[in-house]
This record gives sequence, structure tokens and C-alpha cells, in this order.
Amino acid sequence: MQQKQPAEFRPEFRITAEGRDITAILRENLVDLSLTDNGGTTGKADELQITLLSETLKLPPKGARLRVSLGFNGQLVDKGWFVVSGRASSGPPRKIVLYATAAPMNAQKQPGDVQSQKSRSWDAVTLGDIVTTVAKDNGLIPKVAEQLASIAIEHIDQVRESDAALMTRLARMYNAVSKPAGGYWLFLEQGEAATASGRRLTNVTITPEALTSWSYSDGQR
Repeated sequence: MQQKQPAEFRPEFRITAEGRDITAILRENLVDLSLTDNGGTTGKADELQITLLSETLKLPPKGARLRVSLGFNGQLVDKGWFVVSGRASSGPPRKIVLYATAAPMNAQKQPGDVQSQKSRSWDAVTLGDIVTTVAKDNGLIPKVAEQLASIAIEHIDQVRESDAALMTRLARMYNAVSKPAGGYWLFLEQGEAATASGRRLTNVTITPEALTSWSYSDGQR
């Protein structure tokens, strides 16, 4: 018998597709919804996977834009925009799996082209200058941690390298996290529980009672 989840940890979500709220349709047919946050140092975009059971539900087209919010008890957090990158279907019963990857959207709600390769050089600038330029080039708002923004950079080359790759490289150099999300380009200190403005975030303790499942492994596999 499945244990009833504590009321204080009732998971909720909201998803729109091209501006249309599809939350109710998804909830009615939902088997599983998972969002993988790949962090800001891997260079990989966040990934969304939705599994549904339905004999009649239409598959959204590849390239469809999804706006995703996740949370508990009606307190949802905007997780940004995702673009449908793959679809799969099997049966019977008919199972649908949707795959989507995070895509930074600018003020016009269009995907920023952060993966196109560029060549340019930077001289006598700060780290904040570079992040600001890259963010604005992609129609995004820069959010840089104060401790990182003032770091002086004498020279750095971007040679046949995408803006996303450049920012990931800089993040690794300065122990930071780089992430375009929700209309912003975030460049924050790694492991710091603070917002881009420097406001401290409170610690959150997750107990086994708050989870449906958990696992732990150590050593080589």
C-alpha cells in the first residue's frame, strides 16, 4: 500500500504550450514528469521529460515552446522555457513520451541563438563586461554576482566558439555557474546560497518523509 504524502509536500506543476495552458490535459493523463537540471558548468541544457498514457492525445510538434513551472501547494517556481526536441509513442496501452530541452528566451519570447559559433577577442575587460555583452547579444538580461563581475580579464579569445561554450569555460575558470534561463543570463558563484543580487537564501532541509523515493550510491559502477 502506497504511503500517503504529507499534505505540506503536494507537488504541483503548470505548463503552457505556445501560450496555451495545457496543465489540466497533462495532469489527467500524466504518468511521470521529470526535470533534470544539468547545472551551469556542464554545458548541457536542462532536460524535461513528460510521460503520458492516452489513446487520443495529439503529439505536440517538434519545436513547440513550453513554459514550465514546478512547486508545492500552489507555490510554483518558473523554470523557464523548453523546446520540444523529441517524441516517442508505444502501446498498447498508448504511451507518449515527450522530450524537451531548455532554451533561453529573449524579451520577444524567441529562442536565443546561444549555440552559434563566433570568433572575437576581449581585451582589458571585466568578467561582468563579457557576461553583459553576451547576454545582450542574445536578447537576455545579465545577472552577475557582485564578487564575479569585477574580476579583471586582460585578454581572452572566442574562436569558433558559441556564447554558451564561452560562458561555460569562464564559469569553470572562476568556479562559477553560468546559465541562460527565464529571460536572464545568470552568472553566479558556485555553491553559494545567494541570488545574483547577493541576497542570502535560507537553508532547506529535505527529510525522507518529504520524498516519494530516494537512492544513494558510492564508488565506481
